[in-house]
Amino acid sequence: MKEKGIGLRSINDKWLDLTTDNPKNELIFTIFSGLVQYERKLTNMRQKEGIAIAKEKGKYKGRKTKLVEGGEEEVRRSAILEAYKNGTSIKDIRKTYKVGTGTIYRLLEREGIKR
Repeated sequence: MKEKGIGLRSINDKWLDLTTDNPKNELIFTIFSGLVQYERKLTNMRQKEGIAIAKEKGKYKGRKTKLVEGGEEEVRRSAILEAYKNGTSIKDIRKTYKVGTGTIYRLLEREGIKR
């Protein structure tokens, strides 16, 4: 932030003024940024632990795919698989069927076509 000339000045708290260059301001900024990094890492750690526990209980299966078997989506799913087998590029499939690249690759992996 310093390199870009960005500063922070609180209207309510007069002690929070990071616009001037002095050691006290630098210390406050360093402490706050350290606390933010610490809290973010704790949040990520708790999230991973929660996902692991949910997976053990069989409750976490990840995001559901948009292309499911049955109904209108079955037609799209089959058409995407057929287009890929016929040599159509992923980019063209994505544009034609309005589906994300990740969804296509997950579908191909699930069907055992591509790993």
